[in-house]
Amino acid sequence: MLIKLGIIEDSLYLRDIYEKFFAKCDGFEIVFSLPDWKNLYQGKNLSSPDIILLDLGLPSGNSLQFIHKIKQLFPYARIVVLSGMDDPETAQTALKNGAQGFLLKSSSMEFIKDALEKTYQGGTPLSPAIVNYLIELKTQQSTPGRDHGLTKR
Repeated sequence: MLIKLGIIEDSLYLRDIYEKFFAKCDGFEIVFSLPDWKNLYQGKNLSSPDIILLDLGLPSGNSLQFIHKIKQLFPYARIVVLSGMDDPETAQTALKNGAQGFLLKSSSMEFIKDALEKTYQGGTPLSPAIVNYLIELKTQQSTPGRDHGLTKR
């Protein structure tokens, strides 16, 4: 298994960390590493990634509004958003807009690596705090006492 990884991160410091880490990982090949999603248009011969690790806050704006454009360029790529904010509503919006995962930048590199491997296998990686929020939201939506559309016996 070789996962072709694209990285879009405006922080040179973080981009460098991701590049060095994944360059040492078996099963990963970095096909591009860019400071903004708009740089995708400038790379004439970019290889198509299996997964794009996408920073939430980019110089061109909030990347949530650009997920569909990135999907147009790379329709088969799975997008995993990386955020410095533990905001469940943002995570929910990212997933609704086409991202396959939402991770926090505070996650360990091993956690991010495992999450990307799961993404490649069809999973939806989420940071634990986001999972807790979604479970709580789902629990609130199914309030006790509702008949859930069932008929009486």
